[in-house]
Amino acid sequence: MAGCSLYLMGRGFTISPEAGMILLSPWIIVICSPTEVFDEAVKGVSFMDGRNRSDVARGADVSVVLKEDQPTGKQTRGIVQNLLTKSPFHPHGIKVRLQGGKVGRVQVIHSAGHSSRA
Repeated sequence: MAGCSLYLMGRGFTISPEAGMILLSPWIIVICSPTEVFDEAVKGVSFMDGRNRSDVARGADVSVVLKEDQPTGKQTRGIVQNLLTKSPFHPHGIKVRLQGGKVGRVQVIHSAGHSSRA
């Protein structure tokens, strides 16, 4: 975050990501562009949350929510046998069939499988 400014401030202020601020401790704020703040905040964070078809592959270790578990959000872990959603994105998760036949929408990708892409 090379182009940032450092300010020492007291308590009782609001931190706004839109304004490009990061709270480092109760007394220090670093002010940067929103892009720099976002890039710094997400270092090492994976966005593979199961909503993009390109992130889900056959053989992947995933957690899904089965249709009958949608009201509670209970997750079932398994290995992807087939991808059932044809679109590249689904807001509730890509629908897959797990080994064993259970069908649900991917919520978490624990480890990538093997892609059929060339």
